[in-house]
Amino acid sequence: MYSMFKLAVVICTFVVQVLGENCHYPERYERSFTAITVELFKNNFVPPGDILDVGSHKGEWSCTFACLFPGRIVHAVDPDASNLQRMKCANRGNLRRHQYGLDNSTGWMKYVKLGHGFTEVKRSTDGTGDVKLESLDNMFLKEWKSVPAFMHIDVEGFELQGLQGAVQILDKYLPVFSIEIHVIEKKDFTLELIKFVEERKYTLYMVNEVCGMRKDCRNFICLPPNIDRNRAMS
Repeated sequence: MYSMFKLAVVICTFVVQVLGENCHYPERYERSFTAITVELFKNNFVPPGDILDVGSHKGEWSCTFACLFPGRIVHAVDPDASNLQRMKCANRGNLRRHQYGLDNSTGWMKYVKLGHGFTEVKRSTDGTGDVKLESLDNMFLKEWKSVPAFMHIDVEGFELQGLQGAVQILDKYLPVFSIEIHVIEKKDFTLELIKFVEERKYTLYMVNEVCGMRKDCRNFICLPPNIDRNRAMS
């Protein structure tokens, strides 16, 4: 695994040098995760289909994916319309922006802006709200009618609900996906989330680098059972 990190960082540096400032790269503290993700695409471990960035915020990852993989549609999903409007790569032809909140079923949400582009989300109990809640199954199978290939899921504690609403696409299309977890702060949630992913026959790999403001924030890359995992992560 260590050799994979070393090789991936070299490759990521090469990619940045080649594409230059035409691409918008995410924060430096996720460089290893970026590099490993690029390697999975480069070596065809990611199947054909679309890329999802849910919890896209201001589009750091959406823009990266749209730039690096111009032959794939990238879906940027965020509940805050102002985040979607401020994306620097909004003019890219392969980027699709969608204002949704993520949950395991359709509904409505109310949100309170916290500043710096972040929001606090609450599910509505009266059938009304600010933004529509939708499941990943409905997004891909009904709204977009497309096939998921890679999903970047960063929804601030709603990862489990999001995956519970993605059972159909996980079982049918076997996409590669990543989740971001505060592994110590939310230990019980982390264990429940890992259990759910493993029950779908996926294997999780933790990228041992800080991925957010908290030091216990880690990205997990989740590989489906049809991938040669030893070869993919060697």
